[in-house]
Amino acid sequence: MLADCLEAHFFGLRDTTGREATFFPPLAGRNLSLGFAVFAYIATGERRALGILLASFSVAGVTDLFLVASTPGVAGTKVLLHALKCGIMAYAGGALLDYY
Repeated sequence: MLADCLEAHFFGLRDTTGREATFFPPLAGRNLSLGFAVFAYIATGERRALGILLASFSVAGVTDLFLVASTPGVAGTKVLLHALKCGIMAYAGGALLDYY
């Protein structure tokens, strides 16, 4: 449980209890599975599928952004980094779909 609390601190959530930290391992699993899908699409040359995945997964980033931004005591840099990641994923997804 201590490791989960330390992971929460890494994501910008400072005063995390053991109960609140229980959703961080599934969050890590979600991100790991996204990484595997990205590598698979790159390896197989599925450019459009990768674009759809990145553009649609930016929605998850937005929900994470609102969670971090609504948590008291979170450093502004953590919120800014979440916003930047959302923008990069949405832009990269659109670029792979030839929207830009």
